[in-house]
Amino acid sequence: MTLSMSSGLREWLVRLALLIGSPVLFLGLSESALRLAGYGFEASFLIDGPGPGLLATNPKYGWRFFPRQIARTPVPALIRQDKPAGVTRVVVLGESAAMGFPDPLYSFAHQMVQPNLEVVNAAMTAINSHVIRDIASDCTRLHPDWVILYMGNNEVVGPGRLEAFGGWVKSFRLGQLLDSIAARLRPPPGHWRGMERLSARKIPHNDPQLENIYSSFRDNLRAIIRIARASGARVIVSTVAVNLRDSPPFAGEEALKAYLAGDYARARDWDELRFRADSPINRIIREETRSQNVLLLDAEQIVTADHTSFYEHVHLKPEANRKIAAGLLALMGRGKELPVTWDPWDLHRMERTIFALMQRPPFTFQPGYRTQQASIRPPSIRPGLPEPRTLLARERRAEILAELKDWKGAAGEYHELIAQLPMVKTWHSGLAEARLNLGQIDQAKAAYEAALALDPGFAAAHIGLGTVLAAQGQLQAAEERFRHAIEIDPSLPQGHNNLGRLYAARGSLPQAAESYRAALRANPEFAMGHYNLGSALAGMSHISDAIHHLEEATRLDSEFAPAHYDLGILYARSGRVMEAIERYQRTLAIDPRQANALNNWGAALARQGQRKEAIVRFEEALRVDPHHAEAKRNLAAVRSLNGH
Repeated sequence: MTLSMSSGLREWLVRLALLIGSPVLFLGLSESALRLAGYGFEASFLIDGPGPGLLATNPKYGWRFFPRQIARTPVPALIRQDKPAGVTRVVVLGESAAMGFPDPLYSFAHQMVQPNLEVVNAAMTAINSHVIRDIASDCTRLHPDWVILYMGNNEVVGPGRLEAFGGWVKSFRLGQLLDSIAARLRPPPGHWRGMERLSARKIPHNDPQLENIYSSFRDNLRAIIRIARASGARVIVSTVAVNLRDSPPFAGEEALKAYLAGDYARARDWDELRFRADSPINRIIREETRSQNVLLLDAEQIVTADHTSFYEHVHLKPEANRKIAAGLLALMGRGKELPVTWDPWDLHRMERTIFALMQRPPFTFQPGYRTQQASIRPPSIRPGLPEPRTLLARERRAEILAELKDWKGAAGEYHELIAQLPMVKTWHSGLAEARLNLGQIDQAKAAYEAALALDPGFAAAHIGLGTVLAAQGQLQAAEERFRHAIEIDPSLPQGHNNLGRLYAARGSLPQAAESYRAALRANPEFAMGHYNLGSALAGMSHISDAIHHLEEATRLDSEFAPAHYDLGILYARSGRVMEAIERYQRTLAIDPRQANALNNWGAALARQGQRKEAIVRFEEALRVDPHHAEAKRNLAAVRSLNGH
């Protein structure tokens, strides 16, 4: 009887093992087969770097949590897995505010860097504690001495438990395959719209789901602290500072009443579009630092809660980041005065980035929106070049050289970046743009193809490759590239713009104008789109509309010399001679060797009867370009009228 029961038990256990083991075996074999076939992408936050013993942040990490076309990327970093002797390693975890948006070069993480102190900025835009918990686990491979945590702004609007679970599923190649199949049934995500896409998600302060969100935040905070400690690191957790006084609530009548009454903290807590860490989030941070016996940096007390510290609602200006960096260093026993080294051009560039962000919802919902956008001023200085001591600094150096149109210098910097970390697609496209402007067509094509090998859905690289094909005379292939880019991201204005240029080159001005209008629907602040549309409309003799768009181009880019010049021509044609002269003068202030502008200025003066002044302009045009035929004819004609 006992033997019979034992036999039955064994049979039951075998069946159970088969029931459980068969799916597990199938999944394991499927995963192995997909990996061997090279399908999918590395899903961890840190991946193997280009050399032995090196790790790098994974540009594709965001693919786990967002559609590829709009996924955000970590700060590019190359790290030795074995920490160098005598070096203290710090890992910073958090969201966009910790990452240092709009420029990680000015983040508190980067400002903490000093001799023998290595800071890895592992923060990332658009995530929250669910994802940060995963990043924290992966960063234990770095054996950090310190882990700094600055998170809480995205708890309501960032990836929730379901998205986090989906991200876990997509850490497997089989999960990526299933997601790829499902993606064909989903509508395309369009372009990255950040906060704008969440502007309908209103949650009142008394909504019951907030308690679950706060509970999840507490659980994740505890888990991250536990993970960091298990790796041997000491932990600093910071409260999250936000703009209270100069960032009105985005939605909610009660919140607005509180704001107008001067109760700024309550206005933030009752804001129904919950894009800022609120009082419960910071209360949880303070409670957990006490109960977990970890260090607290109270950034909420260090940073002034107004426009002097913040660009908009949460993103810190360089000086505020400097204060946080100094506070963190003091807690680490490395307190010292940090230098103030803000490049004025960089400051303006960051303001421009924020200005573009604030042209869209939800900022347009805020009372005082017009006042905020009026604070941006055009540049009045030239940029300096940072020493390329870090990848971030070298990247900025490459960007500045490209802005200055030093294409040879930019190409050299991008080449150095790619040599160190070849998996960053935007560096390949940056190199391609520099090569293209140097006339190195084949090298530009190869660089764009390298970017697309890293990410076949990289719309900007498709546009760049289309530009190369157009330069090679392959107009049909170029058009296909532009159309493909528009399919990937219909809200990227450059795709529509370049398609319009192809139509214009073929003489199809109405089609060109429609493409330029599509570019402006994608981005109404796209100066080149306004310029090209104005040029097309002028070619169609729609002078009034052409003037409007050219004026918009110069409003958006005061240094846009061709737009000033073309406006001069259209003003002159419309009888607005003095305005035409002003535009020619503005053109020459930007480009003093513009012989056409000098000639046209002279012609306008001649029509005003100012012949002596006109002669001076024609002579200047000929000094710039001795072969300028029209200037020669005009000079001869005016001199004959003067009896010379």
